[in-house]
Amino acid sequence: MLDKLYIPTRYPNGLLEGAPTEFFTRQEAEHAIRCAEAILRFGHGLLAGPASG
Repeated sequence: MLDKLYIPTRYPNGLLEGAPTEFFTRQEAEHAIRCAEAILRFGHGLLAGPASG
């Protein structure tokens, strides 16, 4: 899944031609957003340190 998102979404010329909507489905986009949110939560948890209490 990540391979499909890596180059085309980072660089303006990552897609040979056409709009991103021709290459990615809504479901793929929503899944990628959920994954990114989970990664951010994980990173935030690491930065917050051990929970006190």
